[in-house]
Amino acid sequence: MIGVGTKTITITNDAYNALSKQKRVDESFSEVINRLTKKTGNLADCYGAWDMDASEADALKKSLDTHWHKATESLKEQTRE
Repeated sequence: MIGVGTKTITITNDAYNALSKQKRVDESFSEVINRLTKKTGNLADCYGAWDMDASEADALKKSLDTHWHKATESLKEQTRE
């Protein structure tokens, strides 16, 4: 690419490892960063991005259930008033 400058950044080993896991064989780290930070506004682009384990999934489901129940009860109370 003509006219493209470069910058040197410092990142932690954890950040480097996380970035390395996202890196495809044919990508540079700059391309990985650009790909991961591109804002498309399309929710489907996020599908599969969060690799959660079973305990995280259970915790998320419990939290959603709790908050859904609270919201439902709040709406019921408001309609009674």
